[in-house]
Amino acid sequence: MPLGKAQNAQNLLKNLRGSEHPSELRVLIDTQRNWPGENVTDNITSNQRERKILFFIENHPGCSSGEISSKLDLALPTVKKDLSKLVERKLIYKEGVGRGNAYFLV
Repeated sequence: MPLGKAQNAQNLLKNLRGSEHPSELRVLIDTQRNWPGENVTDNITSNQRERKILFFIENHPGCSSGEISSKLDLALPTVKKDLSKLVERKLIYKEGVGRGNAYFLV
């Protein structure tokens, strides 16, 4: 029998509470706060690469796509595509234009 959305979110939070990833738990809690009554797992990315980008931005607010690309050893076009998706989902926001873009957690 499949679990409901709320049950899936609760299970994920329980698993993360005892994990070595406190920043993942923080992102999930913040996401839940932004979308009360919804399944946080629908709003947070399950893509490992996108999660790495989120945590890099959390630890380096104001970073550029080039910094993310070089520090995480990811192709720049891939990083830019993932950043666009994260901005669209309102998990991050960007300031500036062109080469001056800086990324921050919402």
